[in-house]
Amino acid sequence: MRRARVVARVAVMLMLAASAVMAEHHPVDQEHTSHDDQIGATCLDFGDACKIGFGTLGHDRNLERGRESSRDRSSDGLSPPGGSEFRDIVFSEGESFPRIEGDVIFRIGFNNVYEAEQPRAETLDEFVEMIASPEFRLTEDLSIRSEFRLETTAPPEEDRRFQDEGLFVRSLYARYALTDRFAVHAGKFTPSYAIASLVTPGMYGNNYNKEIELIERVGFGAEYTFGSAASGRHTLSASTFFEDTSILSESLGSNRGRTTLDDGGASNTESFESFTVSLEGTDLPHAPGFTYKLGFVYEAAGRGDEADEYGIAIAAMQSWQLGDESSFVVIGEVAPLWNFQGTADTIIYSSAGVALQAGRWTGVVSGT
Repeated sequence: MRRARVVARVAVMLMLAASAVMAEHHPVDQEHTSHDDQIGATCLDFGDACKIGFGTLGHDRNLERGRESSRDRSSDGLSPPGGSEFRDIVFSEGESFPRIEGDVIFRIGFNNVYEAEQPRAETLDEFVEMIASPEFRLTEDLSIRSEFRLETTAPPEEDRRFQDEGLFVRSLYARYALTDRFAVHAGKFTPSYAIASLVTPGMYGNNYNKEIELIERVGFGAEYTFGSAASGRHTLSASTFFEDTSILSESLGSNRGRTTLDDGGASNTESFESFTVSLEGTDLPHAPGFTYKLGFVYEAAGRGDEADEYGIAIAAMQSWQLGDESSFVVIGEVAPLWNFQGTADTIIYSSAGVALQAGRWTGVVSGT
């Protein structure tokens, strides 16, 4: 019987704060309206991390809080669970284009593996992580979305202090909304499939299930949102893709190397043979706080692989508001995959987590 590996992890969050408008707000003159630019910045309400939003607006624009960001986000333990969410600065009387807006999130962490089957795996690792998500809003309907990451590019082989850090492009794609309900996108992105790697709470809640996240794929797709007040809001998504083998698969600093066709692996084909289809629903009138997601993925075999990979994902999340500043969240997902990563292996990822948030404090238990 194998000895269980015990991992102790401690992480320290850097809390960055900024909430200033860097231009003087003048009263609006009916005969002459000034359109000098202002830059706004906002911070996460309960202080565990900070989001900085950039935008331009004329002096006759009013600012208000209250709209929640609808952009796709990968938490990686940096996003708050449950009732604590990022807030955007909103332009309430018409938005100006083009403009830039987005998020910047930092984290300093410390990992200590103090008991392992192989002693060489017992290491101390200090690291810094950054996620920057600038969005270039060209028009109301057309935008260029991106995500840049700074993180370690390889696991530690010995004690390490802020080494092997690399900056890379995780996503860079164009999105165009043809209507309020239908949008298309193309470029380098994460196809919609599973959800646990995005929402499992805790600093390390997603470390084990992120292997099934379809990151850094190149392709195109579409999403259609439908529903009503009586049926809730549902989004059907589909995309076709292949693994990124361009120069964007490399990294600055500690170079993780460029992906090539000879590396093999599921969807590493440089052709549009792989695809995903997913359905996600929320705002259900008969189930307040409930969110579900169903996904299917097919990834064509790469060079040297034994077979094509395919799998399904079934996920659900339920949140309850316990008061003005308290919430309780339960998350669960099951994702069986056949011929995982082009091998003959069949795996089943099961993830679950609970989070209790009370004011500025959050308690989390999660596992995969």
